[in-house]
Amino acid sequence: MAAFNLLKADRIETVSPKERLVHAATLVLRMGLVALLWALLSTAGQLFEVSPGLSFFFPAAAICVLAGAWLGPWGALALLPANYLAPWGAAVGVWPGLLFGLPAAAWALLVALLPPFGGTTGKRSARFVFYGVVGGSLVCSLVGNGGLVVTGATATGGAFMRGLWTWWIGDLAAGLALGLPMVVLAAPHLLLADRDIRLWRAWRRSRRDVAVMISLAGLGCLAAWVLSTSTGGSVHWFAVFLVPAIAAASWRGGVGGGVIANGLVSMAYVALVVPTLHHGGDNVIVGLASAYANLLLFSAFAALVGVLASTNQELLDQVREQGEAVVNGLEDAVGALAAAIELKVKSGDGHVQRVARLSAAIAVEMGFSREAVAVLRRAAILHDVGKVGVPEELLRKPALLTDVERQLVRDYVDLGVQILERVEFLAPVLDVLRFVDERWDGKTSGEFPARFGLTGEEIPLSSRIVAASCAFDALTHDRPFRTRLTVEGAVAEVWRNSGRKFDPQVVDAVTRVVREGWDPEGH
Repeated sequence: MAAFNLLKADRIETVSPKERLVHAATLVLRMGLVALLWALLSTAGQLFEVSPGLSFFFPAAAICVLAGAWLGPWGALALLPANYLAPWGAAVGVWPGLLFGLPAAAWALLVALLPPFGGTTGKRSARFVFYGVVGGSLVCSLVGNGGLVVTGATATGGAFMRGLWTWWIGDLAAGLALGLPMVVLAAPHLLLADRDIRLWRAWRRSRRDVAVMISLAGLGCLAAWVLSTSTGGSVHWFAVFLVPAIAAASWRGGVGGGVIANGLVSMAYVALVVPTLHHGGDNVIVGLASAYANLLLFSAFAALVGVLASTNQELLDQVREQGEAVVNGLEDAVGALAAAIELKVKSGDGHVQRVARLSAAIAVEMGFSREAVAVLRRAAILHDVGKVGVPEELLRKPALLTDVERQLVRDYVDLGVQILERVEFLAPVLDVLRFVDERWDGKTSGEFPARFGLTGEEIPLSSRIVAASCAFDALTHDRPFRTRLTVEGAVAEVWRNSGRKFDPQVVDAVTRVVREGWDPEGH
């Protein structure tokens, strides 16, 4: 359809002559490719004849579905003369060859004229299969057998009905097994909703998932062949060994993955079945009925599991979105709590938000995962929460604190942990907050002593980052007992304490973040 739309009159006016030429050349190449594929698969269809004129599986029928879905009405035009590329088509002459091209062209035209189906993948796939594959193959059979009547090859009503049935079922099997995979590859939006297109493409990019499908299909085919050969039983009984490949692909790749797996499995199954029909190992009618039943079951199973997988993924996405909404709500509550703390200390200058942003930036610089960055950011926002229990006169004192006062203020960490440990959501944050006052050298005396005496990497990395971020922000902003330093001065002061109070690697990361244009005001 894309190539057809590119040549519509209202589109031509919007493109340059060069672009029109490229579009036209692309369309011609695609039409030629479709015609060539039809001729090759039509010739290969002789391999599936179980008696003269009776084809168990006509692979070229899949090209009818592809042509209409990929090229629109141009696909039907490409199939009209396609028989001339096959040896038998060239031998019958001009008009008979054109006449036998009409069934395929009619099928492709029906697919091309289908309106775009919206809604879920289940609805799109069901409508496309019903109208485009079931209905299209029936139209193809009607037109084809009508041509046989015109040429005199079919003389009786009974012969017409037998020909109509055998032609239709053989084309339908190929359309389901091979046509739908081609549509998924060429025009997935006709079968899949946007969510399932993304699911299928993710599966297709996963080498592991594709390898699992191919391996299961190969093992299933081998098991069915070995068991049918060794036991003398019908290969149809062992078709169940091919089902796991479809199940694995459908569950991981949705309907798209299931359809692709169904194509591979169906061809493997057909390869197992055809020799038994040729050599009379089964009654031909019973064998054909069993084969068609299994092919239809493969297709139905792929669709069913694919839709279930899609529905499951949709539910998981909804749960994830709801979880994210809850997390966002809790984070808003965390932010509101932090804002209340700032109002208590009468700063209101956005200290905790700046520390949170700087800590997150340092964590990203040091290669933290997305989840780890989120935990660190929450810890940074809440690192001052315990100050609710500190007297305001100490928080606003315009001079250095005494040792007793400093210890009283430092006890806010324990209070903050006690407040937050009641909130299960914040459990990962607590281990960060407990150790924000530790020193890299573990010194427990002096102006800024450590609380627990942990040293070096005994201190959680996230705690080391918050400590350095908090110090850097405090140095670059006015406090009651001193004025701010410049950014360069703050970096120098942090470096002066590298290896003593701060982790040297964290200090190096702070320097890189600041060098990249960090705004201390957080604008």
